[in-house]
Amino acid sequence: MKTHLTADRLDHPTQLSVWVVACLSLVCVFSGCEEEAVRSYQAPKSPAYTPPAPMGPVTGSGSAAPSDINWDLPEGWQTSTTGLSMAMAIFDVVGNSAEGEVGEAARVTVTELSGEAGGFLGNVNRWRGQVGLAPVEKIELQPISPVQIDGHPAGLIDLAAAPGVTPGIPRMLVVLLPRIETNSTWFFKMTGPDDVVSQHKQNFIGFVESVRFGEAADE
Repeated sequence: MKTHLTADRLDHPTQLSVWVVACLSLVCVFSGCEEEAVRSYQAPKSPAYTPPAPMGPVTGSGSAAPSDINWDLPEGWQTSTTGLSMAMAIFDVVGNSAEGEVGEAARVTVTELSGEAGGFLGNVNRWRGQVGLAPVEKIELQPISPVQIDGHPAGLIDLAAAPGVTPGIPRMLVVLLPRIETNSTWFFKMTGPDDVVSQHKQNFIGFVESVRFGEAADE
């Protein structure tokens, strides 16, 4: 299923250069500098990743920014009519129980916010808190896997609650992509029970990597 979405333009001037550097640095993963990144940050268990420089004050209201977006929707994902007002699209993803019956559901949201939308490290620590994890002082302490969105490098963060912790959100996948073309940041999130998110993780990555910007909707 192919889906096309257009958002109205709301301009909020801000600086996105640090975010762009953060995502462009993921190109290193595909261009042979993996050894240097691991040596610099001594995180062999994490994907090779060069963290962004410290971020200055964030400006802008964080409201939706302009974009045309097109994607391939995985089979079984249902468009939701309820949810966060800031999200441009919301999908419910139902898992299967061990007995093969329909189980609990996870939720996928697509959101575009203007500018840096709160800052990279600040967002990561906010998401960590939502699953009951302690904040990190440096972004390189948070494992980030590289993904590609419409030819641009982006980062996937996978957060799960620690055993014995009962957080507000048991499991969360987040892919974030800054776009200098629209002075905005895109957030693709899947949240829900750990087993459901695990079942649909690869579909979520495939969905994100199918995203295309500025294309006409398919007939």
